[in-house]
Amino acid sequence: MRPGRLKWLITVKDTTVRPTDVWLCGYMKSGNTWLSEIVSLIMADGVVDRVTDRPISERVPNIFNSPDNHFNCDSFKKLTDPRITVNHLELKYLPRFEGKEGKMIYIMRNPKDVCVSLYHVHHMWDNSPIDWDDFCQLFLDGHLMQGDWLSHVTDFWLTYGTGNHPNVLFIAYEELIADSAAMIATIARFLGKQFTAETVANITTHCSLQTMRDNPMANQSDLITRFGKPGAQFVRKGTIGDWRAHMTDTQSALFDERFGQQLRAIGLHVCDDLASAETVMRATGRFKH
Repeated sequence: MRPGRLKWLITVKDTTVRPTDVWLCGYMKSGNTWLSEIVSLIMADGVVDRVTDRPISERVPNIFNSPDNHFNCDSFKKLTDPRITVNHLELKYLPRFEGKEGKMIYIMRNPKDVCVSLYHVHHMWDNSPIDWDDFCQLFLDGHLMQGDWLSHVTDFWLTYGTGNHPNVLFIAYEELIADSAAMIATIARFLGKQFTAETVANITTHCSLQTMRDNPMANQSDLITRFGKPGAQFVRKGTIGDWRAHMTDTQSALFDERFGQQLRAIGLHVCDDLASAETVMRATGRFKH
């Protein structure tokens, strides 16, 4: 890591969170780009024309990893309010979100699908990709560059998910799949927006995975052009359970053993399929169908 980026990483924790800030957090490939597009359009009051002139990497910059690698403390301070930023950093590197100082949305996804999606990203960037079995084991052991998935989600959950933290919202990727409109309305209310059903429907259509996949302002095509392999897609399948096409029964069992018991112990539910996502949403009052 270059000294300048290390200094910025250390500085992030002491960054002043403005009351109008929206910080999007989550382990890499948990639906972060999808959430970024949704929140960007929500903060634009659902007016699509206001989010079509700049790529998502500019509208919702990654607080630590920018396309030109020059994003730093001064860059972040100069962003106009409301600032929306996304990151994959561990909790220990972030400022505290207490009281009314800004909003945080944490998105999580089934670790099996996260692993598969990360594997494809690794192949998209790396000219000497590791094979699936080795990659899967590295994910299980928490030895990927992105860090340990379990530590990432549990740290955020135990800090903000189990108490009274009205400025922090936890959502699941699978919930967005199960009922995008209901989840968009939930996120909008959390951000202080009250939209008509028509506006929610427009946001849902614009932010559908198929629309995003074809939208150069939302599909990270600027990053792919600069760093990815020809023909690569950052927004890939966007489904629940793609891990079943990659993992052996033994690998799936290892994931259940590695993550299942600890997640249950802290009351954090991971959605395995559409039905379990709908069950969670009914329990929280988010499911409308």
